[in-house]
Amino acid sequence: MSYINTLLIFVFFVCTQPLFGQATKQEKNVKIIPQNESQSFMFTNSLGLYYYGETGLANTSPYHGLSFLTRKLIEDYIIEAGGQVLNRSNAEARLYRNKLIRSYTAPEIDEEIALSDSLPVLTVKISSNSRLPISVFPLIFRSNRVQNYTKNWSPSEKILYITHKKQLVQNNKVNYAEWIGISTYPGGEFSEANIGEIIKKNQTVNTKTYLPGKVNLYLEDTVYIFFIIANNKKDILKYREQILKTLNIEMKKKETQIEGIRKA
Repeated sequence: MSYINTLLIFVFFVCTQPLFGQATKQEKNVKIIPQNESQSFMFTNSLGLYYYGETGLANTSPYHGLSFLTRKLIEDYIIEAGGQVLNRSNAEARLYRNKLIRSYTAPEIDEEIALSDSLPVLTVKISSNSRLPISVFPLIFRSNRVQNYTKNWSPSEKILYITHKKQLVQNNKVNYAEWIGISTYPGGEFSEANIGEIIKKNQTVNTKTYLPGKVNLYLEDTVYIFFIIANNKKDILKYREQILKTLNIEMKKKETQIEGIRKA
């Protein structure tokens, strides 16, 4: 049986399972998973985008991550707050039918994850009463050599573009949605990062993933992180404008000088 057929059967199986079965603690329309426990979950939208993961663990299964139809694109992501990696097992999770909220106590941070219904965008909302430097490390699913991937940070657009080099070659073949755009609100700054640095802080990271770097910004109440899937750069920018409009926030044109962001 091919990988694609296996994946389709797996997705059908997961999507037909009761989301709120075997609840540790259940309230109306929400399942609460305490610290040091975990529950599998999956969110899908009408475009064929789906995100499969664990409430209290890093993504470790070959099926975990953000995928479009049968193509897996993002393995996982890591959030660092105040120089400390957020450990999902230390968070209480509240699982709804359309979103997941992880609540951390040290530092006190809420991480809300949801898929847009009509856009190929995974949104992560970070909220806190504390003021902290935040870094997001996107872990890209790597099907072959790191050298076959390309990245480009746009300082003016505040977007990190990532794709396979074959997508840069114009041909008559259909280019599947394999462009990834990573952006934040407020707009952040990009810096290099070494996969070894992350492995030391998070032993569950798959060494076969591609780490293009990290985006740094400063948390003052709320920040948003957008993982956008598209056919090209132009569509990534268009989808970001649409999701910002949906969230009723406006991307600042003027670059903001942010003190305290870790550049290393």
